[in-house]
Amino acid sequence: MTMLPIAPCCALLAVAAVIATATSVSAMPPPATLSSLSASSAWDWSRTHTWAEFGSYANLTAEQAEFVATHYDIVGFGGNFGHAHAGEIGQAEAVRQLKSYRNSTKVLLYRNSIVSITGDLAADAIFQAHPEWWLRDQSGKVMYDGTFKYIDWTVPAASNWFVSTAVNAIKNVSNNLADGIWLDGGVGEANLISQLGVERNAAFNAAHRAGCKALTAAVHELGPGKLVLGNGLSLYRYNPGGAVSDLANVDGGCTEHFGAFETLDPATGQFNGTAMEVWLEVIAASAATPGKAVIVKGWPGPVTVPLMPTGPSWRNKTNWTYNERQAAATSALDFTLGAYLLAVAPNVYLSYSWWYRIVDGYVPCPAGSNVCSCPADWYPQLNMATGAPLGPRQHVPGAGSGHVWTRSFEHVTVTIDLAVFGNVTIDWKQSNAPTTA
Repeated sequence: MTMLPIAPCCALLAVAAVIATATSVSAMPPPATLSSLSASSAWDWSRTHTWAEFGSYANLTAEQAEFVATHYDIVGFGGNFGHAHAGEIGQAEAVRQLKSYRNSTKVLLYRNSIVSITGDLAADAIFQAHPEWWLRDQSGKVMYDGTFKYIDWTVPAASNWFVSTAVNAIKNVSNNLADGIWLDGGVGEANLISQLGVERNAAFNAAHRAGCKALTAAVHELGPGKLVLGNGLSLYRYNPGGAVSDLANVDGGCTEHFGAFETLDPATGQFNGTAMEVWLEVIAASAATPGKAVIVKGWPGPVTVPLMPTGPSWRNKTNWTYNERQAAATSALDFTLGAYLLAVAPNVYLSYSWWYRIVDGYVPCPAGSNVCSCPADWYPQLNMATGAPLGPRQHVPGAGSGHVWTRSFEHVTVTIDLAVFGNVTIDWKQSNAPTTA
């Protein structure tokens, strides 16, 4: 997750221990490995390819672990994962647990490349013992994001600490079972000019890019199929070719706020159609980069701040129950899926949840449960075959808000007004059951 306020989203992590998983949801077929997906002919169009990022202070239950391993192509742990179980050791235990159900699922350990959130208590202790590694503003004050200190990448020892402890977590703590690193903040550039000044900000970003590149190279040396995926693809910095340069130092990137937060028009609570179209360009440009993966973080409708213990607000509604979130996630999926289908290409994955805890939509809740946000039947549309696309998305001139697009696949056609939430039609062919939304 990016640097939205962290404390509220973590307040109820303890409830993760009580979630159970419905057993009636069918498992997906095993995913291909990322290394085989650089060519479009290798991509499997029989379902939607999925990604999950979540934290949990408690161990995953057997039911949770089996569901995650069999329904997601890639799993990245959140920065709070496993803290009740010695941090990175807890992540390593979860890696082994997931791999026992399906070894082909890619499982990535967490690191934040901007502030000192590692999910690794031993690495954190080293960082805290070296104040010369802490980034300071122009007045000499230590810079924080919430309670977390910024890392000063211009200090070679700090860069070496970051790379070496991340590699150690894969190689030694997880016994090389983990497939790589989920690198929060690993894509794009930090805008710290007001704190650092122009020259130091530029130096920080140059050192950060070099450090991310060094980490990716070191992870690749651990064996075939190891990778680093970074968070931070941004519509603010997008220009033709911009997404390509953002991905130069990692193996793929995440569009974390696709259809959420700053994508909304604050005056209406509806989507900004132009911003949504820019997101599609970001995804397309990134996916067109050979060998790069793109993670589209989708949300259940127009979510925004303020953040509540159960996740973001939604159309000025803040006092959601979990049952209400389950119903909203079901009804909102077609809009998110429709927008994703406009841009999907080989190596493009969809994540769909309310927030970043295991209870926030990643695994099914038992029918009638009010302790988690996922419907009991998960999301059946994600198991339906789209077939290969018959061409790129097409604009529909003069329709709706002016932001209406359509795209056809072998087994489905989607038409969506990107500026009007809910204005979407997904027409599955007779070989597929209709969607529920």
